[in-house]
Amino acid sequence: MPVAGVGQTGLMHDGHTSQQLKRTASLSRRRVVFLACAAAALAVAVSIATLVCLARKLALDEESADLAQLDRRVIERTNLAYRSAIDGLLDLKTSTLPRCSEAQIAAMRQATANNRYLTGMGVFDGGYLQCSAWGRSDARIPVSEPDFVTRDGIKVKLNLRPQVSGSGPRIALSLGDYFVLLDPAALLDSITAPTNRFAVATEDGHMLATRNDPDPELLRSLIANPGSGMDDQSIYATVRERGFIAVAMKPRQNMLASFRKQIVFILPLFVLVVSLIVGTAVWMTKRRLSPLGELKAATPRREFSVHYQPIIELRTTRCIGAEALLRWRREDGSYTPPSEFIALAEQSGLILPITDQVIDCIISDLQPLLEADPLCHVTINLSAIDVRTGRFLDVMQEKLAPTNIRSSQIWLEVTESSFIEIEAASATLRRANTLGHPVAIDDFGTGYSSLLSLQDLPLDVLKIDKSFIETIGRESGHGFIVPWIIEMTRKLDLDSIAEGIEAREQIDYLIEQGVAYGQGWLFSKPLPASEFIAFYHRNRTGLP
Repeated sequence: MPVAGVGQTGLMHDGHTSQQLKRTASLSRRRVVFLACAAAALAVAVSIATLVCLARKLALDEESADLAQLDRRVIERTNLAYRSAIDGLLDLKTSTLPRCSEAQIAAMRQATANNRYLTGMGVFDGGYLQCSAWGRSDARIPVSEPDFVTRDGIKVKLNLRPQVSGSGPRIALSLGDYFVLLDPAALLDSITAPTNRFAVATEDGHMLATRNDPDPELLRSLIANPGSGMDDQSIYATVRERGFIAVAMKPRQNMLASFRKQIVFILPLFVLVVSLIVGTAVWMTKRRLSPLGELKAATPRREFSVHYQPIIELRTTRCIGAEALLRWRREDGSYTPPSEFIALAEQSGLILPITDQVIDCIISDLQPLLEADPLCHVTINLSAIDVRTGRFLDVMQEKLAPTNIRSSQIWLEVTESSFIEIEAASATLRRANTLGHPVAIDDFGTGYSSLLSLQDLPLDVLKIDKSFIETIGRESGHGFIVPWIIEMTRKLDLDSIAEGIEAREQIDYLIEQGVAYGQGWLFSKPLPASEFIAFYHRNRTGLP
């Protein structure tokens, strides 16, 4: 009988059920593949969206940085023009030449010609223009009220249209009776970007100059709250330095070239990331769909349960206990037969936590029954690694401690394969025997043990394998084996349990040979806990 609660599976008793479970498992695998593909597609979509957003942000940052650089050039030019104008104004004010003399007028013309930012200068007297670089003034041109006054006392008049020269709007800077004129266009004429729009203002918000008609509403907003970004029409950047605020804008479509450049730059990284995502999805899907991957996922989810096959006293047909048989019920409701996962569980070491779950299930399922009837027992199948390590005994003692279940009610069933490392197996079984657990050997005659090794082990029960029971009443070259095994159990003073009983003539033969107990489909298939408890109560005195 296979280890770790495989036993007579019962679950695969007919081909229809087997085919149904295979179809269910196939559907489960398809679902995993579908979910993995969906997750990979979603990850790729997110990656593409991330690529676009990142390229857009980098393009915007690049364009904003370019505009900010232009803003700094504008501020540098404006600051240079302002300082040059102040210098010209101070030179005029401190000149020792007679006011409005031919010499001073000539000096003003020379200063205007030598200063690339000044377009004029002049002198007021009594609130009216007295003379300028264009000569003496006979017209009574009054002093204009300033728009604002700087911290150093310079009065500034914006959009002044000189009556003498008839030129376009100028910026007038005056100190006392002296003034100079600046052309606003000179603040921005060094910027060669025909599609861009610019503006420069004082840090208090007084507009000094604009170029290419920037959006007035956006301009007011940016001067009030400097920043960089993009709206439906424009990309913009604002720089505030040296007492000035410069604003640069460009059409939003100008970002397309930068966006394409960023896409090309990021694309190799994107391809790498997508490849990693898809590769990881494929790897995880293969791992998840592999038998070991599915088993690893099932163990922490505690997908394992126990069915119980009744053990019957043959002469009285009274139920005396059950063998706990492991069942793996997946999330989708399908069952995986133990023959498909027990060997893998042993090879991977997962059998250890699975054995722990079997112990938990038995106590959870049958504690009231076992506590109420000390004569009822449950047999737990152990794997070779369980027997070799002996760790299950500590788990068993810990789980039984808070209950009134006796150690004698938990029988331990081992196979001959567990005796490959005979010394370790012997130590584990002797400790189990000391703790009060009866020990049964299963599959005798199909494995590695010998009569000599059986004599040296603390065994209580020998189970006769189903393959031998099937020979009873048939013409077979192995017909001598059953009586030989029965005779050996008598000599070793062991109880015997026949497995796989499916015919009445088998019962009669076994009773005649002195076999005390048996189990098989003739009595009952493996049952869920609730059905076994009901079966036990109905058959405490014998089967009907």
